[in-house]
Amino acid sequence: MDPTADSGTTPPADGSTPDVQIKPDTGNWMDSLPQELKDNPTLQNTPDIETLARRLIDTKSAMGNSLRIPGPDAGDAAWSEFNGKLQDKVPGLMRTPDLDDPTQAGEFYTKMGRPEEQSGYTLPEIEGLEVPTDRAELLREAAFGAGISNKQFQKVLNTVLQADVQAGAALRSAQEEGMAHLGKEWGGAFDTKRGQAIAAAKALEAPPELVAAMEANEVRPDIYKHYAFLHGKFMAGEGDGSLLDATGASTEMLTRDEVEERFNEVTKKMFDMDPNDPQYKLMQKKRMKYSEMLAA
Repeated sequence: MDPTADSGTTPPADGSTPDVQIKPDTGNWMDSLPQELKDNPTLQNTPDIETLARRLIDTKSAMGNSLRIPGPDAGDAAWSEFNGKLQDKVPGLMRTPDLDDPTQAGEFYTKMGRPEEQSGYTLPEIEGLEVPTDRAELLREAAFGAGISNKQFQKVLNTVLQADVQAGAALRSAQEEGMAHLGKEWGGAFDTKRGQAIAAAKALEAPPELVAAMEANEVRPDIYKHYAFLHGKFMAGEGDGSLLDATGASTEMLTRDEVEERFNEVTKKMFDMDPNDPQYKLMQKKRMKYSEMLAA
């Protein structure tokens, strides 16, 4: 077909094809569309066919990467599949777990950094403090059950154990200060009264831990004073002579009549006492001591 046939131009004499200039379409690309499409806001914001084509391609690509959210009637399998696809596309995304479900809770805790086993927890090193093995295991067990990471475990324990160290130091300081004050109060009789307090604690069958602490000067001064008072009232005075010293031995010679009199006094006193009274045990010991003296 002759390209010049409808152009209104005369072909060159040499028979070559002349340059054809196509005039650009100056009309709106939407002119040929139905009115309902012309009124569409999306198309009204599209300046030309090229932009429309690019938007179509972009939309198609976005649809290929999109996920359909299951509807309200979807079952667990559909939701599980959706969550799996979602996490594949967003690896760092985690589903909110049901912490009452051991499996879901375990998976969540592991992702959050919990060690595979409770032995994976390491205790922080605190100067001046050594955590007993049984307590350390208890702490590890609690941390594993709570699902915390080793880093969280160390941070929490560091705060708690540091506070324990400071509390212990304050307690020791107060103890030393209190014992110094008691030493001034008792003066030269300090060692004697301390020994008497320990003897009274043993006679009253105080817990072995308390007696050991008293022997190591690790109890409050008021405890020494309490037992020293009991010793003075029931073991070395109140009308029955200096019966026992700090070791429980006899400190004076009594006649047989005097011993028998003391024995009867103690026996009568015990009838009026409550057997649950701590002093009742002291009376028992004194009665037994008198009895041994009478039998000697």
